Amino acid sequence: DGGGHSEGIHRLREADMKIIDACVGLGPWGWRNPISPYKTEEILDIMDYCGIASAVAFCNLTHASGSDANASVLRFINGNPRFMPSFVLVPEPYDGQPGPKEYAASMRQAGVRVAWLRPAWHEYGSVATWLVGDLLAMCTAHRLPLFLPVEGISPNDIHQVCRDFPDLRLVLANIGYRSDAWLYPLLRQHRELRICLGHTYCTTLAPDRFVRHFGPDRMIFGSGLPHFSPGGLVAMVMYSTIGEDAKQKILAGNIERLMSEVRL
Repeated sequence: DGGGHSEGIHRLREADMKIIDACVGLGPWGWRNPISPYKTEEILDIMDYCGIASAVAFCNLTHASGSDANASVLRFINGNPRFMPSFVLVPEPYDGQPGPKEYAASMRQAGVRVAWLRPAWHEYGSVATWLVGDLLAMCTAHRLPLFLPVEGISPNDIHQVCRDFPDLRLVLANIGYRSDAWLYPLLRQHRELRICLGHTYCTTLAPDRFVRHFGPDRMIFGSGLPHFSPGGLVAMVMYSTIGEDAKQKILAGNIERLMSEVRL
């Protein structure tokens, strides 16, 4: 029953570890199943159920402009201290739309410490330097962790971004569970490249194998709420054979450190 499941979740957290979910969407989303959660209070209930202390939240309005989406996530959060806003950066084609300076100013004003690059919001889905280089340069200059959903983006494009911006703190999200063949070679070549341990990279040995190869500092917990439940992901980390210190870094410490080092 629900109570038994909840008790089981809390038994997983005997070490009383802090959990920060770095990948949570707020607000309505276009293809939402009617029974799926999207309201802020619904997301909070799930976080409580799974023992998640706080979340870095973005806007689910995937077809909105960058400025509209970022204003919306602040509205959905409405000052709740358990949510830290993250802004989406979208290459805008028209005069008068936000560019790097405007994005940086609005993030500074809102206390934002995480950004998402969403080129796939447009049909090209490109991370070419000629298109998003000014946004990548802005994130690099301000030491801003930048999450990048990898759908539709080739490993070679990611490699080129890391070569062009070696100090960019890039976090790959929505990685497939069979991606190690290209992911591990990329991680070996680019020291600032990180991954979000999320719903699509949820395999039994993922934390153990990753930590054995790269240590725990480059893996960040992010469930993908509300599209996916975080319970299985929490269990995967907590039941892994990595040490308690490594678990705490993955579950909260790594994203906390990255956010603390932002210079906006």
